[in-house]
Amino acid sequence: MKLLILSDSHGELEKMRFAIHQEAPNAVFHLGDHDSDAALLCRQYPQLPIYYVSGNCDRLFPWSSASRIEELEGVRILAAHGHQYNVKYGHMNFYMAAREAGAKLALFGHTHEAFCESYEDLWLLNPGSCKGYGASYAVAYISDGQVVRCEIKYL
Repeated sequence: MKLLILSDSHGELEKMRFAIHQEAPNAVFHLGDHDSDAALLCRQYPQLPIYYVSGNCDRLFPWSSASRIEELEGVRILAAHGHQYNVKYGHMNFYMAAREAGAKLALFGHTHEAFCESYEDLWLLNPGSCKGYGASYAVAYISDGQVVRCEIKYL
């Protein structure tokens, strides 16, 4: 299964659409700061599962939350914008939350800086921001209950 991970779009719908068409993912995660962009993608791509959370710049729609846990193909995924874990000052709080949740893939945004590291059986992944110069997104591949690999791509 191929996952497309987006964050901090701040109204940049074209780059998100480009990434969807470029990658042809099985599912998309949007990690906030403009969860309304994710809601628009849901309407534009009704056949594509799109999971999203709200960021610190969002109004927190009644149907959206600041974090969520999903399980796809046997992989538990923690998705959060990251501000509630103070990720701008380090990843330890988020890492610990992911361990507590039993996640194998932990997705966060907020910093606008791409980050991709594996710690034994846990991947921490920040796709960066899909807005502006140096815009980026991430792709994660999962199979047989494992995260096979993750990568950052630039727009």
